[in-house]
Amino acid sequence: MHRFVRFFSYLKPFVRWILFLFALIMANMLLGIPGPLLQKAIIDQALSEGKYQLLVTLAIIIAGISLLSAFFTYLRNIISVSLREKVLAKVRVDIYSHLQRLSMHFFSKQQSGSLLSRMVNDVSYIQNLVNDEFFYLFSSAIRVVIVVLLMFSLSWQLTLLSLVALPVLVIVFLMLRKRIYQFSKRMQELYAHLSGKIQENISAIKIIQAETVEEQKQEETALMCDNLASVSISQSKVAIKGNFAVTVFSSVPLLLVIWMLGGAQVIEGSLTLGTLLAFSQYLFSVIGPVSRFFSFNLSLQAGYAAMDRIYDILDKPPDIVDSAGAQAFSKELETIEFKGLSLEFQGDDDQKPLLALDNINLKIEKGEKIGIVGPSGGGKTSLINLLLRFYKPTSGGILLNGENLEQFTIASLRQNISYMPQEEYLFNDTIRANLALGRDYSDRDLQDALERSYAWEFVKVLDKGLNTVIGERGATLSGGQRQRLALARVFLKKPQLFIFDEAFSALDAQSEQLIFKALKSLLKETTAIIIAHRFSFLHLVNRILVFSEGHLIEDGTISELRDHEGLFARLFLMQQLEEGKF
Repeated sequence: MHRFVRFFSYLKPFVRWILFLFALIMANMLLGIPGPLLQKAIIDQALSEGKYQLLVTLAIIIAGISLLSAFFTYLRNIISVSLREKVLAKVRVDIYSHLQRLSMHFFSKQQSGSLLSRMVNDVSYIQNLVNDEFFYLFSSAIRVVIVVLLMFSLSWQLTLLSLVALPVLVIVFLMLRKRIYQFSKRMQELYAHLSGKIQENISAIKIIQAETVEEQKQEETALMCDNLASVSISQSKVAIKGNFAVTVFSSVPLLLVIWMLGGAQVIEGSLTLGTLLAFSQYLFSVIGPVSRFFSFNLSLQAGYAAMDRIYDILDKPPDIVDSAGAQAFSKELETIEFKGLSLEFQGDDDQKPLLALDNINLKIEKGEKIGIVGPSGGGKTSLINLLLRFYKPTSGGILLNGENLEQFTIASLRQNISYMPQEEYLFNDTIRANLALGRDYSDRDLQDALERSYAWEFVKVLDKGLNTVIGERGATLSGGQRQRLALARVFLKKPQLFIFDEAFSALDAQSEQLIFKALKSLLKETTAIIIAHRFSFLHLVNRILVFSEGHLIEDGTISELRDHEGLFARLFLMQQLEEGKF
C-alpha cells in the first residue's frame, strides 16, 4: 500500500480524469449485471409463454445495453491510454531530472545502459499501476458483491457450494505473489545489465573489431541472454501454475456444482432452466474477475518491482547541491584559492580509498594563464573537477574572491566557466545545435566562433552548413574537426574562466598552430587553466603547476622550472626528444 501512497503524487494532477475513468468502468460493470436476468426472462417468459411483444422489448433492451457498453468502452480506452502515457512521461522526466543532479561519483559506479533501462524498460512496467485493468479490478470487487447477492436470490444452496473454492484461491494467490515479485525484479535487473553491456559493446565496436574479440563478446552476450530467458521462463511457470490452480480449484468443481446439482434441481422442478442459466452466467462472471486478477497479478508484481527500482534511483540524494542561502556568483572573478584541498575516491569494500589530491594550497590571480602538467593520475583533472563541483572535496575548500565556493549556486558558478574536457562530446544533432546547446545565438555569433576556432573553413563547404547532422559523438568528422567544433562552443560562452583539460591532443600540426593563435588572442584578458599533454601549448601560459601522485610539487614559470631540473624539466626534455628537436 505504501507504494500506492507514494505513487499517488503522479496521479494527483489527473484525479478528475481518473474518477471519470472509474465512473465509465463502473457504468460498464453495472450495464453487464441485468444481462443474465433479461435472458432468464426471455427463456422463462417470452419464449416459453409465446409472448412476442415481450421478446422484442427484451431484445431491444439487450441490444441497447450492448451499444451503450461499447461506447463506454471506447471512451474508457481513449482516456486510459492518454492517462497512462502522460503519467509515464512524467515519471521518465523526473528520473532524468534527478539523474542530472547527481554527481560524477554516482555515474562512475553505474553503466549508462543500465540507467537507460530504468528510464525506458522499468517505467514501462509501472504502466500496470495506471492501466484501466487496475481500475477494472476495483469495479470488479463491487460487481462481485452485487452478483453474489443476486446469486443468493436465485439459489442460496448453489451459491454456498460455489463459494467453498474461494479460500483455496486466496491461499494460492498469497503463496505465489512473493515469488512473482522476486522473479520480476531479478528479470528487470538482468535486462538492465544486458542493456548496459550491449550499449558498452556498441560504443567500443571499433576496438572489438580491431582486436578480433567479436566471438568472445558474443558469447558473453549470449550467456546474459540465456540467464534472462531462464528467469523469464521461471516467472512464466509460476504464473502458469497459478492459472492452473484457478482452473483446478474453481472452474472444474463449479461446473460439477452447476450441471450436476443445478441440473438435478431443474429435473426435479425446484429450479427453472432460465434460472439455472442465469445463475451459471453470474457465477462465471465472478470467476472471470478472480482468474483475471491472477493474470493481472503477474503484471502488478512486475510493476511493484519496477517501482522499487525506480525509487532506488529517485531516493539517492544528490551529494553536491546548493547550500542553504547560496547566492548567484555575479562578481568579477579576482582570485581562485585552493586551501588544504584533498580528494579521496572510495573504493570497493575490500579496497582502500584512492587518494587523488592531498592538501593542495594554491592561489590563482585574475588574468593569470595557468598550465598544469604531470604524469597520468597525478591529480590534474581532479583539481578541475572540484573547481567545477563535479565532486565534493574530502577536506579543505576552494575560495572565489576569498569566499567559499559552496556559498554560490552551482549553476551560476558553471555559467562563469567555459570547460573543454579531454574527450570532447558532440551530440547526434546539427552543428548549430551542438554549438548553441539550446541557447539563443545568431548565425553571425556562430560563424564568428567557428572562424575563431578555424572550423568555419570546413563547415561552410558542407551541403547544409550549420544545419549538417554530424552523427553520434561527431562520427562523420575527423578528430581535429571535432575538437575545433568543441573549441567554438567554448568561445561562444564568453566566461570569466577558461578551462582546457588536455583538449588539444588530437590536433594536427596545422590546426595546432591556428588554434594557438586563436587562443593567444582570446585569453589575453581572461583567466585560464590549461592542462596540457603537449607542451607546445604551455607558451600560452605565464605560470606552470606540476602535479604528481596527488601533490603539487612544482610551481613557476616555464624557464624557472626548466632550469630547476625537477620533474617538469625531465618531462620537457622527453617531449623534446620525442619531437626530434634535439
